[in-house]
Amino acid sequence: HQSGLPVRRRGGQRRHASGTQRTSTGSERAMPAVACGAAARRLALPALVMSVGLAACGPHPDLAQDRAALIRLHEVQRQAHLARRADLLVATFADTFYSVASGEVDTPSHAASMKRFQAYFGRSTFLAWDDRVPPIIRISPDGQMAYVIVRKEVRVTQPDGAGVPRAIHTTYAWLETYEKNQGVWRLHAIASTVHPNPPSPPTED
Repeated sequence: HQSGLPVRRRGGQRRHASGTQRTSTGSERAMPAVACGAAARRLALPALVMSVGLAACGPHPDLAQDRAALIRLHEVQRQAHLARRADLLVATFADTFYSVASGEVDTPSHAASMKRFQAYFGRSTFLAWDDRVPPIIRISPDGQMAYVIVRKEVRVTQPDGAGVPRAIHTTYAWLETYEKNQGVWRLHAIASTVHPNPPSPPTED
């Protein structure tokens, strides 16, 4: 046959020499698998570029603002101790709060934490609750989690078994972990260590 002229094949199809198939009704049929694969590849690359671009253009956390918020919480803790306000302290806790100390892991409720700290504050008079060194603050790149390392010098008077006030001087070191919940930092866990200093003599009236 000559080039470009149809060749009759079994089943009612005619094939042109150019390789395009024509049905008995005269409609042309392309190679669907190849065409769809090429189209998918053409669409996939722009979609990938767009998704990467949107991620890069997403909102970035203000880590300086987050750091300032964590420092304010650190100061609230100090105010709560000096003013003997358990409510100020417990208000910074997350709904699920972990306390790690003395080989134990505790998950007290807010009510239990209030009772414990108010009892402690009720028998204590704080003379100092000061940082030995500035707190070390690290914030995750997405601004959703953070930890704070604290070394604190605490001077307090408490009554002994006979009711005689005694001065207690202690150095604490602890690690706090925070999570941001609806834009508010909450204390989720604290792991604490203590280094008792030599006991002080009884205070004079």
